[in-house]
Amino acid sequence: MRFLRFIWLPVALVALIIVALVQSADAGQDVDGVERVEQASPLTPVLSARRLPTALTTPGADARLQFPLVSITDRSPSESCLVVATPNGRRIFDHNGDLPLVPASTNKILTAAAVLDELGAQTMFVTTVSTEAPIVDDVVAGDLYLVGGGDPLLATDAYVATFPVPPVVHTDFESLADQLVARGVTEVSGNVIGDDSRFDTVRYVESWPSRYREQGQTGPLSALSVDDGFSSFPDLAGSSRPRPSTDPAAHAAGELIDALEERGVTVDGTASSGVAPVRAQELASVTSPVLSDIVAQMLTESDNSTAELLLKELGRLRSGSGATSSGAVAAADVLAENGIDTAPVTLIDGSGLDVGNRLTCGVLIDVLGLGGPDSAVANGLAVAGETGSLAGRFVDSAAAGRLRAKTGSLGSVTALSGFVETFTERSLVFAYIVNDVTIPEDYLLLQEELGAALVRYPEGPRPSAVGPLPLDG
Repeated sequence: MRFLRFIWLPVALVALIIVALVQSADAGQDVDGVERVEQASPLTPVLSARRLPTALTTPGADARLQFPLVSITDRSPSESCLVVATPNGRRIFDHNGDLPLVPASTNKILTAAAVLDELGAQTMFVTTVSTEAPIVDDVVAGDLYLVGGGDPLLATDAYVATFPVPPVVHTDFESLADQLVARGVTEVSGNVIGDDSRFDTVRYVESWPSRYREQGQTGPLSALSVDDGFSSFPDLAGSSRPRPSTDPAAHAAGELIDALEERGVTVDGTASSGVAPVRAQELASVTSPVLSDIVAQMLTESDNSTAELLLKELGRLRSGSGATSSGAVAAADVLAENGIDTAPVTLIDGSGLDVGNRLTCGVLIDVLGLGGPDSAVANGLAVAGETGSLAGRFVDSAAAGRLRAKTGSLGSVTALSGFVETFTERSLVFAYIVNDVTIPEDYLLLQEELGAALVRYPEGPRPSAVGPLPLDG
């Protein structure tokens, strides 16, 4: 048997040369495009199996991964897809990867990628307070204009306090009142007028079912949205459902009046909506967190309102129209310009609430692969067992802390797509979508199995197990 082991070594070395020639297009990289876990030591003898690269073990590792993944797809409905790949696009497993399916909130991955590419990760949204009126003896002798810049995270202290897990990424709306007080303003003799003309005034996607409004899936969509456009909202105990404002711009103006009066400023007029005059002079402004942080909030918490407002901003920037439909066209165009095949893609909204959206697992893999596991999109994904929509999932799984993903959930959809850091410090990208009449708990358990299988890639023998036996063995 020792004789056979020594014959095996030159055969393996010949195989190594063949593999190296086949993979020469990526010279200097491992076959799967990630750094090798075990590097050959300078002390390792030349004729040693320890110098066999990952290229020789990859096919075996891929084959071993097929078994749990096939088991998952066998127990999934026909309307499902599962793709697993390396960050450079090499597909390890592909089941129905080109089948268009309803993606639910994994749709936000496309929104995030398109918006970040077009606007830039450091972009911030600005909300301003301005006036045409003179300020005489600390009195604004006329109207104030509160002008929305499309910031999806404007929030009052009362709204922030309703979120169970601080810190909450938001823009401090009440700082506008603080700035006016700091300027010495003690009275506003006119009205406070909210201006949300940056976007259109279509408050909800027309194809959404009415129950989304009743459930508070989003507030009314507006370029001047304070507290997600809700005029009232439940406390931490969830004592009531949020109540959407019928006029988000006027609601925001009313919140500014309240904040001013709490600080001792008298406002003689009332809150309303309108358009600020071009010649109005700025008195105060507040900027949002940078876009990469806003996108992270959207992805981690699966924030529908943020996704929809970002899509409107994308449409405004690309076509001059701050409409959902314009944003959907713009998102597809941006992704196509980045090499994504958008032929199987149908985008209706930015959040994935609409059941008319269609994506494939292959498209999700390709979009995630644009920036890879260190991108702003990847860093914004919820972490299994720790944050956001995955805080209560994978808690006792091997994937806890190693899987970062966007969840997707509708009455007929469950989906999960993102990255996994394996036990051997490799990265994998995956996408799994299930469409069915109903979504039983079993489908969520399959996602748990998927995560556990991926973090163990590549299971296989250590180099010491495949090296030549010692002569006295």
